[in-house]
Amino acid sequence: MLSYISCPVCRKSDFELLGAEAVDHYVQEGRLICRSCQSDFLVSKSIIYLYKQLNQAAEEEKKSNEREMREHGDLLNFRDENWLLNFPNVAKMGMNQRSERIVRLIAENTDLSLKKFINVGRAKILEIGAGDCWATAKLAENNYCVALDILTMPTFGLETGEVFIKKRPVYFERVAADMAKLPFRDEVFDYVLISSSLHHSQAPDKTLEEIRRVLKAGGRLILLNEPSSGLFGGRERREIQKEIANSINEKRYTINQWRQFFIKGGFQAKIFLPENLRNIFRSRGGVYQYADVFLRINFFRKFMESFLPRFILMIFDGNFNAVLIKK
Repeated sequence: MLSYISCPVCRKSDFELLGAEAVDHYVQEGRLICRSCQSDFLVSKSIIYLYKQLNQAAEEEKKSNEREMREHGDLLNFRDENWLLNFPNVAKMGMNQRSERIVRLIAENTDLSLKKFINVGRAKILEIGAGDCWATAKLAENNYCVALDILTMPTFGLETGEVFIKKRPVYFERVAADMAKLPFRDEVFDYVLISSSLHHSQAPDKTLEEIRRVLKAGGRLILLNEPSSGLFGGRERREIQKEIANSINEKRYTINQWRQFFIKGGFQAKIFLPENLRNIFRSRGGVYQYADVFLRINFFRKFMESFLPRFILMIFDGNFNAVLIKK
């Protein structure tokens, strides 16, 4: 890991590890000292804390999530090891019906998309906004992976990754850091994965420039479950306002704004509708069920997937996937 990271303060890559306590050959506790600028960084529970100060939006979101865990953590006690290891195929999520529907659909699309877009082995993969690390753990079965997030608490954060490392034959690194200031050397990763997280960035274009920097030549950013704002929205927009009031940095952009971010960030992008589009329509009910009838016909499904993603996302609020290739 030391050969891939860089100091977020001075950008140098010369570290000394002090006070290391190892378990099963992996460092659990200690401190990393940058020999160039003398900045020191904590290593705790095998998580490297590679930031000195988060930007304001990231700090507010981190505090908001931690506050919610303190206030409602007792409702999530059922999320034990077995629950985590079987996610998303679990009986209950511990949330309201609408939120549970969204989480299950996002997880389903993520699972299908990983098989489609990152069907490789022995690649170096960074997941940004890794949360509880379940997607990182899947990729780590045959790749070298790093999970990055600002959240580290159990159940929702990077500490949860320990469950997968102990119970499955996988290992992956965990780094607490700001996605807008990635603490890695240039051109390290073959893939960067982001699911439902880039819209939380205070400046998506700047974050994309950072991602481009750490990707190898021809490397790919796999963007999943990102929300896009169309001409017509609904209840989702009202829910976003509640999250903003709770200091969660929720932002919405049109698909054309997203395309401009991709271009400015130095990427060639192809946009896709979610892999589980039929299930999304079925779950919404009402008139959306009629769309599912057409999607059962192979011709209509391929036509929609190939030619209509941008048009549909311009008209309706929805989520999209994208494969971005470093130019």
